[in-house]
Amino acid sequence: MGQAFERVAVELSVARRRLERIGGSPTLLADAQSSADSRPASVRDLSHLLHPTVLDDLGLVAALESYVAEFRRRHRLAVEFRHDGLQLRQPAETERAVYRIVQEALTNMARHAHAPEGRVVLQAEGGMLRVVIEDDGTGFDAPDVERPGDGVAWGS
Repeated sequence: MGQAFERVAVELSVARRRLERIGGSPTLLADAQSSADSRPASVRDLSHLLHPTVLDDLGLVAALESYVAEFRRRHRLAVEFRHDGLQLRQPAETERAVYRIVQEALTNMARHAHAPEGRVVLQAEGGMLRVVIEDDGTGFDAPDVERPGDGVAWGS
């Protein structure tokens, strides 16, 4: 995707120069070019958020330690991260899934729960991996969420 945006930026630059040659205003394309120029960095940032290299290089514990520390700093929330008995690497698909689940849960905590504190706990027990994510924020009643047609959009 980054290369596609770079190609669009080059094409916009060529179009801007052609416009200048025929006496047109290059400012017509300036905003579009600025937007296209910034997109490769946005794609890289999004890619890193979804799958950081530390996950592949150092594993789930290191990736989550890094993510939770950055999350605490960015949102100014007290989030504790603990891991028990996690000595070995998990299968890559398991590590990616757990990482994304923790990301989404913490994002929801910051956006919706209004929670000043939270906790992420990873536990390896008898060949299974348990992930516990808790916060002390405002909750919701499960029956209200499960009632169809109430007009409330959850998760948006």
